[in-house]
Amino acid sequence: MTPLCEDFDADYTTFSDLYAKKMWPEAVQAGTSFRARWAEESALSDQQRERLASALLCGVDAVARESHACVGIAEQAFQQLEEFIAWVRRQPERAFRAFEAEALVERMRWYGERDDAMDSLEALVELVIDQDSPTFTKVTCKRVAGNIHQLSHMSSDDQRRYEATVEEALEGDGGGMPDPDDIGVSDATTARQERLAEAFLSFAEQLDIDDDDEAAELRAVMLIAAVTATGRLGDVDKAHWLLEQLAALGDSAITAFNTMISEADTLGKQAGGLDTAATVAASMMGKIGLLLMHGDKDGALVAATEIVDRFEHRREKVIAAIVHQAFELQQFILNDLVGGHDT
Repeated sequence: MTPLCEDFDADYTTFSDLYAKKMWPEAVQAGTSFRARWAEESALSDQQRERLASALLCGVDAVARESHACVGIAEQAFQQLEEFIAWVRRQPERAFRAFEAEALVERMRWYGERDDAMDSLEALVELVIDQDSPTFTKVTCKRVAGNIHQLSHMSSDDQRRYEATVEEALEGDGGGMPDPDDIGVSDATTARQERLAEAFLSFAEQLDIDDDDEAAELRAVMLIAAVTATGRLGDVDKAHWLLEQLAALGDSAITAFNTMISEADTLGKQAGGLDTAATVAASMMGKIGLLLMHGDKDGALVAATEIVDRFEHRREKVIAAIVHQAFELQQFILNDLVGGHDT
């Protein structure tokens, strides 16, 4: 081993140990020195270059964690993340695209409701298409899926305006689906929902689901997210088409609904978390629709009963409307099952 390799491995081990022990101030200092010495070194082996990329990304994370403990993610962390993305894109090796994807997911998560998050999401779509690798696509979609609730969350003002629009539609003849021209959200939110719907659909289409149950479930997750965004735009025809694609996935779609419902529940129970009751109730209604399409009346009855039991005391009109629909479905299914047994 050359002295250069030994020096690199020693610096890498020093930083990695501090990072693993969550000694953030010390890890930031070691990471800064590591980046300054090795980021542009061309004489490293392939294995060391991959370790370099991993350490640089962890260095960004260390800066974010140290600052977040005090005042939230610091501008320095954002700057280093942008520098890392620029650096990793200059590296020609195919293996480095995984680091690029991981960094873009982190960027998307940090920026949250800002347009930069949408830019990152769309860059991930382009990266997946360019790599044309089933494994890479699946890993990337799993990372994106873990951030869907945050990505899809509207601002408080837009959420209130949207719910007011839905309430008006519920009181009219629209069955709860607002007219596209009457959606009560800002132009920026409308544009964001359009971008979300297109990105999620693109991810769904890129997943290779042949003999791969996990990929099929991920496709269902992406389609559900696309349906949600499309529904907020009031695009009934596209939402219906997406639901047909979702129904074609069979049990994978049901599993995806269960996963998303569980994740939304967990998010809502976290300290300072979002109120996810409307999301959970709407997802459960979507699951009921698929169960009925598959002829599973018993499963649909269980889900409808759970909605009534969990949310009957909520007074928000949107949730109350879902509870009312669930109650009507509950009674319809019970009558149908009793009638079927009598014949």
